[in-house]
Amino acid sequence: MSYFSIGYLTPKQRRIWSWRRDGLSEGEIAEQMGVSRQAVNHAIHTIDLKVSRALMEAAKINRIEMSSPPDPVKGILVGYSHEFGVRALITYSAANGIQVWYEHEGRCEDCRYLKECQEILLREAEERDITLTDSEKRMPPSKLAQTIFQKILSERR
Repeated sequence: MSYFSIGYLTPKQRRIWSWRRDGLSEGEIAEQMGVSRQAVNHAIHTIDLKVSRALMEAAKINRIEMSSPPDPVKGILVGYSHEFGVRALITYSAANGIQVWYEHEGRCEDCRYLKECQEILLREAEERDITLTDSEKRMPPSKLAQTIFQKILSERR
C-alpha cells in the first residue's frame, strides 16, 4: 500500500465528486450548492481531469500497467504490477485520497501497518456505502481489501 495526499481536489470539488459518485445528478448538485447546472458541469469536467491524472500519476509512479482507462466517477484504476506479478487497484476517495493496493496474500499479523490498513479499508468501504459483516470487518487487511475491491469492481459493470 502507498498513498498520496488528498490535495488533488479542493474541498468544494471533493463534495461535488462525492455527490456525483453517490448518484446525484448535475441538477441536484447545483441545487444543493445554490449554483447553476452549467457551473456544476464545468466543475465536473475539471474534477474528472484531476482525478484521472492523479490515478494515472499513481500508476506511473508505482509502475502499474493500466488494464483499462481510469474511472474518474468511481475513482478507480485497475492495473497490473509486473514488478510484483499481481493485479493492482488504485483508488481515489475523499476520505483517503489516492491509495495503491496490490493483490496479495500478506502476513498482515506481522505488519506494523496492520491497524492503519484496516482503518483505511474500513473508511473506503464506508465512503462507498459498501456493507461489511462483522466477520468481514475483522479480516486481515489483505483479505478485507479483496472483499472490498471485489465489491467495487462488480459495481463498475
